[in-house]
Formats: sequence, structure tokens, C-alpha cells
Amino acid sequence: MELEGDVQGRQDQAQKIIEMPQRDRETSTSENQPSSASVVSMYGQERPSIPSLHQQLAGASGTQTIQLREELVLAVAQNASAQATVFEAELKDQLEVAKETVSHKVAEVSQMAHSMAQFLTDAEVEQLLGEFSMDTCWDQAVEAENLAQAKAYSTRLSDLASQLEAASAQLVDLDKGQATAFDFS
Repeated sequence: MELEGDVQGRQDQAQKIIEMPQRDRETSTSENQPSSASVVSMYGQERPSIPSLHQQLAGASGTQTIQLREELVLAVAQNASAQATVFEAELKDQLEVAKETVSHKVAEVSQMAHSMAQFLTDAEVEQLLGEFSMDTCWDQAVEAENLAQAKAYSTRLSDLASQLEAASAQLVDLDKGQATAFDFS
């Protein structure tokens, strides 16, 4: 049935999103999967891009290297945090759209069945449609599992961002400590 294919397609699409931990793929074919640069820009951070920081770091020395390393780690942390937020929101939106589509299809089929049933009573039509309801067409367990996986992924990315921010602070402290070892004033 066309509706089952549509529902399965939406659930497959949601599952693919969950299985896509690498959101920076430039070869991504979906318009709904922004790159890190667009995710970061959506959140208004004005930091230089990660590739730009890598290039600057390659030619830097001394104090500039310390500053660029800190900026790079912070940029990666902010990027991970922004991606976690966007990923979870996108998945919720896509699941909601799919659920709404299924709900509309169920209502549409029910209405069409009632209008086409000239020789059946409403009770007989309802009996025929008894197995065709939102409960039988939408798997709430799969929806809950997808949302839980998205939340877990988002939490892991947020934890990574926190660890990177802490590492950035430790990196600065370490560099300052090593700089004082060479300070002969």
C-alpha cells in the first residue's frame, strides 16, 4: 500500500539521520543536513572557521600559536554544541512531519471509505477500517527509540563540547606555565 511505503520511507529517513554522526560531510545529498560552518553561523558565532584556524596555526609561532590553539579547541567545542542542538531539533521536526503525514493519510482514507461505501452502513465501514488507525500505522515505540537515540547523541556531543572547553582552559594554563619557565626577568 502506498501509505505503508510512505510511512516506512519517513521512518527510514529518521533512522538514517540517527546513524549519521558525521554531519560535516560535504558530499551529503540532503538539504536538511547543514555543514558545521552553516550550523555555527546559524547560532551567530563570529569565530573563524576551523580550516581557517588550521591554516593560521600552520604559519604561527610563539604567543600566536597558543592563542590559535585555544581558539581552535573552542571553535570545535562550540561547533559540536551547535550541531547537537540542531541535530536533535531536526530529528524531532522530521518525526513530527512524518507523524502528521500519517495522521492525515489515515483521516483521508477513512473519509474516502465512508464516501465510497454506498451499500454499507457506517458501522460496517468502521469495522473494515478498524485495523487502519493511527495506532496501527504509526509505531510509537520506534518514534520513542529514535527520539531517545537523538537525545543520547546530542548529550554525547554536548559532553564532548564541555570536555573540549575544559581542555582548552588546561591548554592555556599549561602554555602559561611553560612560558614562565622561560621567563628570565
